[in-house]
Amino acid sequence: MSFEHLLFVIDDDQVSPTAIHHVTQLALAFNSRLTLMSVVSIDPFFAVEFYKIAPSFTQYLLKTEAKILAQLTILKHQMLQQGILNIHTKVIHDLPIATGVLTVADEINADLIIVAAKNRNSLKKILAGSTPNAVLAISPLPVMVIN
Repeated sequence: MSFEHLLFVIDDDQVSPTAIHHVTQLALAFNSRLTLMSVVSIDPFFAVEFYKIAPSFTQYLLKTEAKILAQLTILKHQMLQQGILNIHTKVIHDLPIATGVLTVADEINADLIIVAAKNRNSLKKILAGSTPNAVLAISPLPVMVIN
């Protein structure tokens, strides 16, 4: 089995060094292209129209996206230094996280989706959900979950 294109989903401020190590080793072993992605998600309990008229929330989204882009850029440079030569970044909006992940996976023709699991307490997991579980539930592609 060969993985020509890996999709690494980043959905938190702190990407685990273990996850970065595993993704790097996998990409190097298979000489894979790598796409680092994140989803700027909108709270599904509110209508998108509300956000369009709320300047403070628009500012929040812009700051969040800038923070994510900076994080992806730093991670990309770290992985380039490790020898991965073909790395792209992608940020998408206005979709639930799992749907966004699968949209990008289809767009880039990914062979494997990699998601880092977070150690959330039960309340946070109930309120925020679990990205790995959501992706696993609907993905037609193999999904690797890294703790």
